[in-house]
Amino acid sequence: MKIGILSQGFTGWGGGIDFIRYMLSYLDEEQKTNPDLHKTLFLPKDNFLEKLKKISYPVRNLLKQFKKRRALRWEKRPGFSSGYLQNTYKVFSSSTDIVLAGSNFNAQLRSAISEGSDVVFPCMDVPDKSFSLPWVGYLFDFQHRYYPEFFSKDEIQSRNDAFAKMLFDAQHIVVNGRAVINDAKMFYPEHTAKLHALPFCPCPMPHWLDVQLDVRGKYEITQPYFLICNQFWKHKDHRTAFLAFKEYYDRGGDALLICTGSTDDFRFPKYFQEINHLINELNLTKKIKILGHIPKDDQISLMKNALSVIQPTLFEGGPGGGASYEAISLGIPVIASDIPINKEMNCGELTFFAAGNPMELAKIMLERGEVPSARSDNATLLAQGLERRKNAGRVLYNVFLEAIKDKRAN
Repeated sequence: MKIGILSQGFTGWGGGIDFIRYMLSYLDEEQKTNPDLHKTLFLPKDNFLEKLKKISYPVRNLLKQFKKRRALRWEKRPGFSSGYLQNTYKVFSSSTDIVLAGSNFNAQLRSAISEGSDVVFPCMDVPDKSFSLPWVGYLFDFQHRYYPEFFSKDEIQSRNDAFAKMLFDAQHIVVNGRAVINDAKMFYPEHTAKLHALPFCPCPMPHWLDVQLDVRGKYEITQPYFLICNQFWKHKDHRTAFLAFKEYYDRGGDALLICTGSTDDFRFPKYFQEINHLINELNLTKKIKILGHIPKDDQISLMKNALSVIQPTLFEGGPGGGASYEAISLGIPVIASDIPINKEMNCGELTFFAAGNPMELAKIMLERGEVPSARSDNATLLAQGLERRKNAGRVLYNVFLEAIKDKRAN
């Protein structure tokens, strides 16, 4: 079986890049017991047209804002360069063919055909009906149904249209948690697609445990600290975490709060400014340190030395989001909001607090103390992660088998 892994829709944000990384690592384990399985990863190509699009994006975006009578703001095109992505995924080069195929959906689909793929995944969009290969769709979450205030009317309509099309046109769709399947049943009770939830399977990349990298000095961190690894999007609810940290500090806590992740929220361009104002208002400028987007290995190094990872999010498409997944894989305690999908986390050292409740979060942080807890040894973490990866790889492989079988039947 030749699996074409599409990156379209995933390379513009850190969580999407990580998602592709995890899919590759799961399938690597399946390859070890299934020598007939081959993978090809299709990445964007920085050709002249793509460079032109990147250069012209701010101007084109300003024109759109002007036409819709929105506040004008200069924005760079979101996403990462082809070189960055190639470097990110080079660790898989021994098990996966990496092909530069363009950044748009149809270009990657054409490349999948030319490379002889038997099935393509994950499809963020629905291929044209003339597309000849079996394909497996992907849905992230129904956040716009629960928090419409976080979206524009156009975005809500666009998401509703895209979700309906996927749920009625796809035969198979992969999602990150059972909560997404429940939402699909609730909002689209007559949908025809078969949805498959990936198992929660935190598993460390081996080099995360091998590397003795310690970047605390690089980022001038000299005290124990809690860590938040989320983009500064409104639904990630940094506000609750910062209010909790004020309470924690006023009641005698002395650890720092370190935050990593992009500081841009395209829906709320002033949000990060508001967050900084809140930090100043709470008099926590010396206690909360915002690092922005940092290299992955640096983030993992900070995580390995944290007291706990805090996940205050109001909504996620997968259990705990990427930060909790990685923390548990490394044996780091997690303090997470008690939203339904986070409750699907079923391993690791977990403590839940009522979402949006800073007092409850502060209490847990105080109870946590400022001495790192004992962690499992590397061999145990690797063994646990390996079993979880094998399980996820088998789930994916079986989905692909079903997709191929159903395509042939039609």
